[in-house]
Amino acid sequence: MYEPVPLAKGLERYFRNLGAPPVNVVASLANEWESIVGPALAAVTNPVEIIDEVLTISCNDSAWASQISWMETQIKDGFYQIFRPTKIVQVKTKIG
Repeated sequence: MYEPVPLAKGLERYFRNLGAPPVNVVASLANEWESIVGPALAAVTNPVEIIDEVLTISCNDSAWASQISWMETQIKDGFYQIFRPTKIVQVKTKIG
């Protein structure tokens, strides 16, 4: 028979198996998004997911996708200021 496991531990294990960061990072990312990328970029983008240390950001057009690409280092730095030690090795975009 299995011993009961606290829900938080189960979620952490599930997220880790998916290659996702800790639950608290996923839960807080949308709320911290403007602090990470600034108000202008936050108004036209949204964080979609972090899987296998890749942050995917959605935006509505290719101009913003280019802006995200140019700002990859700054986005990572902003992310680390809030969510260290969670690691991001790449930032990619999803248009639509």
